[in-house]
Amino acid sequence: MADYHDAKSEVLVNLDIGNLLVNSVALLKASIDSDPSEEALKHVASLGAQQLLQEIFKLPSEYHEHVPVAKLPEPLISIPREKYVPKEKTMTKWEKFAKEKGITKKRKDKLAWDDESKGWKPLHGYRSKNNEKQWCMEVPANGDPNADYFAKAKEEKKEKIAKNEYQRLRNIAAATKSKVTNLESVDMADKHQLSRSLSAAKTATASLGRFTDKLPHEKAPKNKMKKRQFKPNVPKNMKEERENNLKIFQTLDKKNPKLNIQEAVQRYMTKPLKEGDEGKSGKPKKSKKGKFVKNLFRGGKKTKGTFKKRS
Repeated sequence: MADYHDAKSEVLVNLDIGNLLVNSVALLKASIDSDPSEEALKHVASLGAQQLLQEIFKLPSEYHEHVPVAKLPEPLISIPREKYVPKEKTMTKWEKFAKEKGITKKRKDKLAWDDESKGWKPLHGYRSKNNEKQWCMEVPANGDPNADYFAKAKEEKKEKIAKNEYQRLRNIAAATKSKVTNLESVDMADKHQLSRSLSAAKTATASLGRFTDKLPHEKAPKNKMKKRQFKPNVPKNMKEERENNLKIFQTLDKKNPKLNIQEAVQRYMTKPLKEGDEGKSGKPKKSKKGKFVKNLFRGGKKTKGTFKKRS
């Protein structure tokens, strides 16, 4: 670090022009001896900045876009960087092959000569040579004259785009060391799947497809849900309100509650069966019928016990 001594101010200034850094040892000494004031600190800072600018103007310079730029020397203090040093980019398959064979990348021309318009046209983009629609195609000598070569060229272009995209993904996977799965073909949807998708898309609107235009020869959906109808909170007239209140009053005024006969009979029939199957412990009893039948076929005696008839 270069030392610069100012005779007038008697301040020792250390300069690191590569980092545009200025510091003064005298500031530390002044802070120990007595607390420096704000004016003293500003004075020392202005002197240091002045000496730094004087040293910068002494450096060799060059003009860049009509502006003089000084060439800074190597910094004296090594400052650690904020982020990690970037790793080398992993080469693709083609880059490795080109490096082994010594193939250099040739820069392509942006313009190409067009014989039809007798002028230069860009290869890609707006008003390019291949951008205009091709109205005529030459049929090969061995080709089928009835084939559609326009559709064939369009399909080949799609295949090239898909191949380039697959190679790009494969290069990314090789750089990240991950496995690329093979692309699977998607089966064509059948008639029922298309109809289900169509009905789901139509009923996805806020009106549940009520105002959606129907396609020609379209069948109505089979399982169409009906919207629930609720009675209005405010009746239309006094007569309707009086009838509603009268129905509520008649229901509450009945002495005998409303009885569901079918449900009552079903409960009455199932109750004794549950009581007979459960003993004191709450567990269902084992039937003695099986033991009686076994003794009967073996020629043994009947087991003692009484069998009550279920009510």
